[in-house]
Amino acid sequence: MLYLAGVPGKTRKINTKLAEAFRDHPGVIAWHISNELGGECHCPLCQEAFRNWVKRKYGSLQALNHAWNTAFWSHTYQSFDQVESPSPKGDASLHGLNLDWKRFVTDQTADFVKWEISALRDAGAKQPTTINMMYDFKGLDYHKFADIVDFVSWDNYPTWHKEAEAVTAADTAMQHDIMRSIQKKAVLSDGELSVRNKLAAGQQTEKSRACCTPHPCRPWRTDQTASCISRCARAVELPKSFMER
Repeated sequence: MLYLAGVPGKTRKINTKLAEAFRDHPGVIAWHISNELGGECHCPLCQEAFRNWVKRKYGSLQALNHAWNTAFWSHTYQSFDQVESPSPKGDASLHGLNLDWKRFVTDQTADFVKWEISALRDAGAKQPTTINMMYDFKGLDYHKFADIVDFVSWDNYPTWHKEAEAVTAADTAMQHDIMRSIQKKAVLSDGELSVRNKLAAGQQTEKSRACCTPHPCRPWRTDQTASCISRCARAVELPKSFMER
């Protein structure tokens, strides 16, 4: 869980009130948990949480030093108290430290999403949940969220006219494939697939079903629609302004 003082409790209060107010509203068909999750914290609370995470994972300094190959460039730890995150003010030259820090950040974020969802469930909300993922974002391991949210969503912002169109098309297609690989279980019925969260929404399942929403400020093209469908999209949401043309 995020260790910033007071955040979990206040977030739970907000989510509880939202669930109590809208859990029975016919217009609410899903809950979008937070928005574009990411970022790191290097405060003393998170440093201590990271040290405890490392202790649980390795159990001993000998195992830690061996896993991180700390003998290289004289990085050998003599105490777990010496372990610090690879912050801009810290040491970022140990590959093992960098990798475990990213794993720790993912675990913390996943715990926070679980915390938010538990508040909704405790308040009686039964609708499915999702988070909007961001392409092949390097800050989190999205596969760790597969068993936490009910369906996968992602922000589909193709950058047409900013690079070679073949590059944009290939990259967008790859992102669809990545998202489809995250979750391999059917969660929602076909009739519920037009879930929308913020700017993009999608369900990735064993049958490769998905839906996606284009950026409302950029032109939606037939080839981009075809890209979604060719990656097994069952629905493509279009901006109202597009439909009115």
